[in-house]
Amino acid sequence: MWKMQHAVDVKIDMIKRYLFAFAFENSNQRSMITEKLMHALPAGCNPVYGAINKQRLQYHGAPNVRDYLPHPDAAVVVSDFKDIGVFSRGTRYLTKIAKSETLVRKHTYWGRTKLALNFVAMLKTHQSLRNLRCSA
Repeated sequence: MWKMQHAVDVKIDMIKRYLFAFAFENSNQRSMITEKLMHALPAGCNPVYGAINKQRLQYHGAPNVRDYLPHPDAAVVVSDFKDIGVFSRGTRYLTKIAKSETLVRKHTYWGRTKLALNFVAMLKTHQSLRNLRCSA
């Protein structure tokens, strides 16, 4: 167990230096949220969350991902974009975030607020989130 937690800690320390962490899933099942998203949050990154559905050529992730976020703006959710073309044009939004302290604050506001109850419950069970510093 120690080796696995050490690897998670190293990963989180590594991605801390980035403003964004891409968390693309390989599933679109309800409530199927993996460590990709969960590791970006304690690192303080802005997760860009989604999945690839090759049949429909669209990006999306768990349809209820916001139920598991500490705040609705805690991630840029790819499925908010209409299609791949809109998403690729929408990456301009990521550039806007990077250039705007106001937008960075909007997407990291959750760290300064009371956390959503679903997220608090997940904190209690998800090993890599136990050291997350927020006002719970």
